[in-house]
Amino acid sequence: MLLQYLAQELGSFARNSSLLELGCGTGLISIVAEKAGAVVTSSDISHAAIENTRVNAERNQTRLHVIHSDLFDKIPTQTFSWIIINPPYYARTPRTEAESAWNCGTNFEYFRKLFPTLNDYISKDSRVLMTLAEGADVDSIASIALQSGFKFDKLAERHRWHEGRDYLFRVIPR
Repeated sequence: MLLQYLAQELGSFARNSSLLELGCGTGLISIVAEKAGAVVTSSDISHAAIENTRVNAERNQTRLHVIHSDLFDKIPTQTFSWIIINPPYYARTPRTEAESAWNCGTNFEYFRKLFPTLNDYISKDSRVLMTLAEGADVDSIASIALQSGFKFDKLAERHRWHEGRDYLFRVIPR
């Protein structure tokens, strides 16, 4: 769903616009954005994801700045034209690095860390997109965002018969 949305928006990637993918996983979105002309930073807390992204970038002949980081911890303060966030969204404590891809902490620690620091990386023209899935407590996540001055605008919703609903939100400063 996110890739479909981005495919429609690829013309919005002005040559050399900057994109940060938080939670890059395999780097697919980063690779697509770089091929569309964006200067891309890919970040993940998982060492395996970082290695996968590097391998996939090389195989696809793309230049990505790949950073192992817990959210913005190791990303120098700068503004990005786009920030794409594929967060962990289940309210469980991750016990392993692999579980960090799905579990945001029982008190939504991931989001409590994300939203207060997001303003340091965006301008009034930045676009911030976030995916969430059914089973995520969207109301709690939106409430945490609101406490830091952000609201959600639902851009798309998709129902997959075997996995439930997926949502794409634009995160907007209030």
